Amino acid sequence: MLGKQKIEIVETMEAQVIANNNIKHSESEYFNEFLRYMERKERAELIKEIAFRCGVNRTVVYSWKYMCCRIPEVFKPIIESCAGCRIFPRDTDDHEKEEA
Repeated sequence: MLGKQKIEIVETMEAQVIANNNIKHSESEYFNEFLRYMERKERAELIKEIAFRCGVNRTVVYSWKYMCCRIPEVFKPIIESCAGCRIFPRDTDDHEKEEA
């Protein structure tokens, strides 16, 4: 019985990792799609402003950009405020719908 529970736990964890990776990649794609049309200097200034307003360093913002980790929900409105437009879907349910 214990072995079956371990297998279920591992399968659940694997599913969560896959879901998080899918969301992380989607968020990065949205963010990069916005940044793609900016000049290099303008993009650097925006990343600097995002980092400052989120209270993180630029390395963290680049981690979001390069799919190293998810963008916390609390920072998405700040990023959009800095950008001056909507970049991300309003909730993670939109990510799940894309995968279906």
